[in-house]
Amino acid sequence: MFACPECERPFAGGRCDCRRDWTETGGVPDLYVPAADRGELLGITADIRTFYEDNPGPPWRAEEDEKSVAQNGAADPLLASLNADLGPRARVLDLGCGGGAAACFLGLQGREVIGVDVAMTGLLRGEAFRRRLGLGGVSFVRGNLFRPPATPGSVDAVVLFHVLETTGSELPA
Repeated sequence: MFACPECERPFAGGRCDCRRDWTETGGVPDLYVPAADRGELLGITADIRTFYEDNPGPPWRAEEDEKSVAQNGAADPLLASLNADLGPRARVLDLGCGGGAAACFLGLQGREVIGVDVAMTGLLRGEAFRRRLGLGGVSFVRGNLFRPPATPGSVDAVVLFHVLETTGSELPA
């Protein structure tokens, strides 16, 4: 499911077919590539990234576990509906995932979920929580929703929660 956002070929082991080397921080690959050619307004993206690096949202609390993630997800009408509609083995791309609450909730059901965000701070929080829960099917990556790091056609669903209003753009069809 992971793909190089530049050549769109499968990505593994820190390298892709176009030979670009990608970095990783705390287990989170950094696959961000600007996408002005796809409608991204780079100044807005920079502002959003700065805001969310400085204000990543609350960290996962020590008492949170699988049960609390499941309860919180089920209490959210949108997430509960999505959870009911997705198959138990669906492959999901969560664009603008922040700290990974939706990704972890959807991953509890055994789904393969890639959480993508422009801000590394929230991703590192999500990655630490994912490891604590042992959610092997959930991954986090720094990337661009205008040039997502997934092989075209490799996902069953793409979700964006409270994201599009921050872009100042429209995603291409």
